Amino acid sequence: LTLAVLAVFFALPSHAQDPEARSKFFPLGTDGTLECTWNDVENPEDIQLVKWTFKGRRLREGKRFSYSREGNSHRLHIKNVVKKDKGTYYCSPKVRTDQVLGDGQLVVSVDKARLPTPPAARNLQLSEGGTGSIYCNYAEAK
Repeated sequence: LTLAVLAVFFALPSHAQDPEARSKFFPLGTDGTLECTWNDVENPEDIQLVKWTFKGRRLREGKRFSYSREGNSHRLHIKNVVKKDKGTYYCSPKVRTDQVLGDGQLVVSVDKARLPTPPAARNLQLSEGGTGSIYCNYAEAK
C-alpha cells in the first residue's frame, strides 16, 4: 500500500514563522493548510490582508482555496490537494502602518508516503460466533 503525500517545507523570515513548523505532509486528495505568522506585529489588525501567490499568480478564494486568520496568523486552505499544487507559495502582508514585514515563502513538493514497518504477526483466537477487532494504525506514515 503506497500513499502519495504533499510535503510542505517552510522557508520564512525569522520573524515570520515559528521555527518548529518547518515541514508538513498532506496526503493527496485531502485538504492542506499553509500558515504565515508575523510575531513582530504589535496590533494584529495592522495587517489588512495577506496576498497569497503561487507560480506568479494570486490565489483567489473559491472552489479550492480559502483564507482564514487568527491574530497574527494567516492561513491558506487548499481543498483536495493534487500534484499540480507542487511549487512555491508566497504570503505577502499589506500593512496599515509604516512597519515593514517580510514576505513568507513556502516550498511545496509531492512525494510518496513510506509506511512504517508492520509489527510482528500475532495469533488471534476467537470462539465460534465470537467477535474481535484487528487494528491497523498507519498514523506514523512519512
